[in-house]
Amino acid sequence: MIKITPEMAFGELENTEWGAENRMMVLFDENRALVETKLDEYVERLAKTEKKDPDLSYRIDIGEKLLAENQVNPDLILAELKAKYGDSFNERAFINAWAVLKEYSRHGGKNLKQRKSPSPDQDPNITMR
Repeated sequence: MIKITPEMAFGELENTEWGAENRMMVLFDENRALVETKLDEYVERLAKTEKKDPDLSYRIDIGEKLLAENQVNPDLILAELKAKYGDSFNERAFINAWAVLKEYSRHGGKNLKQRKSPSPDQDPNITMR
């Protein structure tokens, strides 16, 4: 098994609609346990919510794929989630979920801010851990 280094993950990146830095999400070995813990937390939180929370749903979908494959292509997961959720797909929630999981996979979540509002729709500039 090839160990993926930060240089391999962030070396030659192409531009996307979210910027070059978000091209691929790669799970580094040192952050695997944290991503597994966060995924369990998201599943538990989603089970306790009474209404749909697309941000948590997308975090779970992205996290499961990340843990299974050690990397996620944003174009492919975006197409998969649009097909899965259809008209209820929320792009802003997807972008937030992508950014949160990308931060956990890269830096262990140390650059995330605690969100004060209950929904990413209320304040798209604040990310919840």
